Amino acid sequence: MVGFQSFVVVFALWTGIAVIVLTCGLFGVILTIRLVQAARQRRAEKLIQRWRSVMTRALVEVPKTAPALRRRDAADVMSLWAYYHEFLRGDVKANLNRLAQLSGMDLHAKRALRSDSVRRRLLAIHVLGNLRDRETRALLRPIARSANPYLSLAAGHALMRINPREAVPEFVAMIAARPDWSPAKVMAILQEAGPEVVSEPLAAAALRADAAYQPLLIVFLAVADEAVALRTIRQILLATADQQVLTTCLYQLSRMAHPDGLRLVRIYLEHPNWIIQLHAVQGVGRMGGEQDADDLIRMLRHRKYWIRLRAAEALAGLPRMDPHRLSLIRDQQSDRYARDILNEVIGRRVAA
Repeated sequence: MVGFQSFVVVFALWTGIAVIVLTCGLFGVILTIRLVQAARQRRAEKLIQRWRSVMTRALVEVPKTAPALRRRDAADVMSLWAYYHEFLRGDVKANLNRLAQLSGMDLHAKRALRSDSVRRRLLAIHVLGNLRDRETRALLRPIARSANPYLSLAAGHALMRINPREAVPEFVAMIAARPDWSPAKVMAILQEAGPEVVSEPLAAAALRADAAYQPLLIVFLAVADEAVALRTIRQILLATADQQVLTTCLYQLSRMAHPDGLRLVRIYLEHPNWIIQLHAVQGVGRMGGEQDADDLIRMLRHRKYWIRLRAAEALAGLPRMDPHRLSLIRDQQSDRYARDILNEVIGRRVAA
């Protein structure tokens, strides 16, 4: 019994020692990791501080030399360079591009296109697009056609920046085939290229697109030249009976607020589809004037509540339309639904 007790004591002693050793070892590992991280952070801060100074000098004079960019530093320095490039305007961009070439940043960016990291590849694509190096187009085109929506859109953007007139036909053609691309980002890319570059390719793509993708391309016509957009929408309206396409056209015309667009929208007040009539009423409300009052008053008697409501709201929003005049119009109506909807809109205005 005494021997067993001695064994238990010895076992407990060695177990305690092992726990202490393991705890100390774990503490040492954690401390080492923290020290390594702190050293890396200090090194990264010094690196960024050094390159920030180099880039700041490049903003005031054309750089003639640049520090060689090491491979392990490339990602951090490219991120800083891309930040400067994105928020600066004018000739200083050319200075930054010269600095990138002198430091070998363009070579690091091309190498990073083969990285396993999507983040590094996106950064490299962004850098190459800002450098506007025509030789990189052959590297970017396959990425623009790849399955990854983030990489493909970034590559398309880079190609548009390198040579927008050359890239825009292919880019616009890809829009309809890439529903996974962010419409907001596509719109920003088209805006950046400018209406003189994108108008005609967008118009051609919108005219020949399938009904499933045509509404999206019609929305993108917002960045096109107004005359081109009006002409294109008029052609689409003459050629389609698709509800989604028609309503998108009417919405786009109302946003443009052009007299020719208003004349087109008025036609659809008589359309047999009440949803299309609803969009026409809303368009007339956004763009119309005193001459549209009679059409809106007539729509107050429509069998659909939402058309009556939008017509009443549009009528109330016309220039020089005050509550007294709106009340007079209500009192002149023989249709009960017309009087009720005007009462509802007048009541809302009084409550507001």
